[in-house]
Amino acid sequence: MTRQPSQLGNVMLGLCVRGQYYDRTSDSTFGVVGGENKYYPLQEKRQNGADIITDPAVSTRLGETVASGFAETLKTLHNRSLGVINDEQTIIACSVTGAVGTSLSTLLKGATSTPYYQRLISCVQGHMQAAAAAGHTDVRVAGLVFLQGKTTTGYGTRKLSANVESVD
Repeated sequence: MTRQPSQLGNVMLGLCVRGQYYDRTSDSTFGVVGGENKYYPLQEKRQNGADIITDPAVSTRLGETVASGFAETLKTLHNRSLGVINDEQTIIACSVTGAVGTSLSTLLKGATSTPYYQRLISCVQGHMQAAAAAGHTDVRVAGLVFLQGKTTTGYGTRKLSANVESVD
């Protein structure tokens, strides 16, 4: 987890890894915290919607994510494979989209009652704009699906695995 700005040059879209709209809302946009599609050094922050929480006495359920640890590990392994301390030509940019406390079926492309898939697309589009603004021309997009507290109860491993594989 990166509580300090990334020393490997990794970045995030906006001032937080998560967007403003992380809950089950009707928002179909990622909602960049800070209002513009711009890269900032990757650093985990606690938040409440668009608000960054710096007071440790204030409680929030939106704490740190797995994103920074994952990105920093990928970059470390990449650097190690090249035998360098830091390959400054490779930058990993990340964000966390989603909708906490919802079922897998609401995340599917074309789900009519929820805009969550479009929220993901909005985030990728924001990354492309931020990359262009930062002068990055060789861009690759990858995704990591992670489930935390999914609400599709009563599913055995096979049915849950089939649902995860169906997320387009």
